[in-house]
Amino acid sequence: MTDPEARIRWAGPAVTLALVAAVFAARAARPAAGDCGGAANAFGMAARRWHERYEHYADVAQHGPRDAVPAAAASLTRATDDIAATGGALLRCLASLE
Repeated sequence: MTDPEARIRWAGPAVTLALVAAVFAARAARPAAGDCGGAANAFGMAARRWHERYEHYADVAQHGPRDAVPAAAASLTRATDDIAATGGALLRCLASLE
């Protein structure tokens, strides 16, 4: 079973950035938002990788082997850092649009 505190710690940045990005999504639909397309794509890819790594971590944590859990957790932590970086870049880009 996965540690609930770990799930919250890792999920927090991903969920928060996804929700905040959704608020700015209407701005991204405007023609001027083409400048944010690369940032939006990077964030989407990071979100996908995060989900894949979370699923891998959950599988390893539940079904073993136990010695693989630290590596899976480290991979998920790196994916969380990537979500934070790409999400922050996307939000900065969207916030700069007029």
